[in-house]
Amino acid sequence: MICTDFNTITGTEIPGVTTFPPRHWGVEELSVAEQVGLTLDAGADQLGGETDPELILTAVRSGAVGEGPIDASARRVLRDKFRLGLFDDPHVAPDEAARVVAPRPAVSWAGPSCDAGWSTSPAGRWPGAGCRSRGSPRP
Repeated sequence: MICTDFNTITGTEIPGVTTFPPRHWGVEELSVAEQVGLTLDAGADQLGGETDPELILTAVRSGAVGEGPIDASARRVLRDKFRLGLFDDPHVAPDEAARVVAPRPAVSWAGPSCDAGWSTSPAGRWPGAGCRSRGSPRP
């Protein structure tokens, strides 16, 4: 299964912090549907970080990509999920889930060396960058 880099088609915004433009270098002049079509035709199975299914639906409706590649990608994604056992036992025991998911003490982003959890880098401000201490260490 092949997943693209994060938000290559639409970019992303961290409200109040920064905006990352799309990284669609070399195809900026193409429509979003054409960009999605090229990405899927190149073999990508998942558009990393994209949350709007209309991106793919629009590409299919416009003819930029056929349903065949979409079906093939869905088969690959589901195949890997089955191989990982993600469909083996869909029932969750709440006590067991609490034991497995939250066995460690909470970790805080904020600390004296973390500027209230946000650090500045040449690419902008983002959580945890450059922190020497992030609260309770994990065992």
